[in-house]
Amino acid sequence: MKQERFQLETQSVVTRTRFPRLDNLQWRVDVAISSSSLLRVFRPSILFQMSLSDGSIKTFEVSVEQFHQLRYNTAKVLRDMQELERHPIMRIAFEGDKKKFDDK
Repeated sequence: MKQERFQLETQSVVTRTRFPRLDNLQWRVDVAISSSSLLRVFRPSILFQMSLSDGSIKTFEVSVEQFHQLRYNTAKVLRDMQELERHPIMRIAFEGDKKKFDDK
């Protein structure tokens, strides 16, 4: 039974779908000071360029409001993850995984 479970776990790790990792993130603030329709705009935006582990580069632009929303949501997710990691059941699961790897 243990051997079958080990084989299933190994197979699931090998065949799982993996998303590319974020290798590098660069950003800058751009300010549009004029446009063809308006003489003065002074509208800031944030331009991001992400380099992923699969070699692709993604570039996108967000408004200041969207950037603040992104910052807030990222901080909230990180805080939620820390709360989950402090939960007693997560410590039990972590200790079980640690023991499994120590036995190998």
